[in-house]
Amino acid sequence: MLIVPLLHKRDGTQESERWPERPAAGIARFYRDTYRARVEWLPGIRLWTDYYRQIEQLAQQSAIFDRIILIGHGGFDGPILDRTLVRSDRVVVAGVATLTRGIEPQPGLQESVTITYDIAGNRAFSEFIATHWQELLKLGSDPVREIEALEARFQPLDPDCARRCLPDAAGDSGKIAACEWVCRDPLFSAKSAEGLAPDRFMLFATGLRKLVSESGLIVIDSCNPGTLASKGEQPSETDGALVHSDLAGGPHPSYVHLLAAATGRAVAGPIGKISADDMTVFIAMLESKRRQRDLRLVFPAAKDMAQ
Repeated sequence: MLIVPLLHKRDGTQESERWPERPAAGIARFYRDTYRARVEWLPGIRLWTDYYRQIEQLAQQSAIFDRIILIGHGGFDGPILDRTLVRSDRVVVAGVATLTRGIEPQPGLQESVTITYDIAGNRAFSEFIATHWQELLKLGSDPVREIEALEARFQPLDPDCARRCLPDAAGDSGKIAACEWVCRDPLFSAKSAEGLAPDRFMLFATGLRKLVSESGLIVIDSCNPGTLASKGEQPSETDGALVHSDLAGGPHPSYVHLLAAATGRAVAGPIGKISADDMTVFIAMLESKRRQRDLRLVFPAAKDMAQ
């Protein structure tokens, strides 16, 4: 057995990030006492980079498990950890520089920012970014706001425009800001988006497939992996961007269905929300094959069993 507590604290709460370790200990005790199973667990998983590093180490050791159980916060698109910087680069092609940052909250979902500028547009601006771009794109920064501040620092206002506009804006900070925006030629363009990163999802699925035996089981012990994901007319009304994508032959009814299709392994997870206190009970009932209303169990290339 491999148990993976995913250490993550929800924003705005007083909970400890280590809360998954308590149900993990209960689940480990259940398997040892009931089945005399050998139980391993991955410590200190706070970022997806931590997870992938330890999973790869196990794969290199040719480790195979009958069960892998991931315990933590989750949703319609699977387990959640602290946002992880997965891409940060600067590329120059034909005199145009592009800065790109990708942040991953869940495997397969990526928050991206892309900034482009002409390196000949303003030499001081371009040279500053060329030597500071990694700092500008670091996790926790707001690259667009920081580069807007650089633009204001390095790009002077058009004097004729400022002469006409600023006197009328005297004393009004809002009008002054509007004048500066109108009278300063822009140096860059920016685009922010939330989208799919299929390669990152497949990295996650492949790691699980390598470590779980063909007759084994993956359990996502968090909220909603087994819940049927509704699709609304607007993105804000739709549950689960990954679930409704074409990943692994999708769309799929739920994240459990998606992960079973992607890994070729049986996958189980709760329908609806689950508390930390209920996580061990959920596993015990699953293993004893006792019927439970809030369980989704899906076998690859087969119909699921909702109990």
